[in-house]
Amino acid sequence: MNPSSPAVRLAAVLLLAGLAAVAWRAGQAGLADVVSKQSRYEMERWRSGKFVPDARELDAMQAGLNQARQLDPGNPDLLEDLGRFQAARVEGGRTYDTGVRAMRRQALDWFRQALELRPTSGHAWVDVALMKFRLREIDQEFIDSLQQALRRSPWEP
Repeated sequence: MNPSSPAVRLAAVLLLAGLAAVAWRAGQAGLADVVSKQSRYEMERWRSGKFVPDARELDAMQAGLNQARQLDPGNPDLLEDLGRFQAARVEGGRTYDTGVRAMRRQALDWFRQALELRPTSGHAWVDVALMKFRLREIDQEFIDSLQQALRRSPWEP
């Protein structure tokens, strides 16, 4: 085949376009990871009791996670992080409080979305069960979530 033929040129252009698309996608995922890193770090400190964020810091954490999700919407880790963030905001809240229930329901939705993308995540199955328990919805989804968690990651604490 002649290197200057139209078919070879077309193949080269298509190959370059494909490589550019892959590079763009990898760049978006990498940027999302960088953007979410600070929020994840602060969340870990908060959940371990080493840091008590004020309203401004909570808003900044959520903004970082939301921005990362916009950059990489297909990343189940970010959806799980958003769910854990929502759940942590109302950790000590009362079940009958409508605001607390709404935030727990949002956390449950994030966990469900994460499981749609990665149904093998034992942690996400535990998180679904935990939110169902905290919402006092002991139903088939709760039982299924516990069973999936035991099946997917029995070694996890």
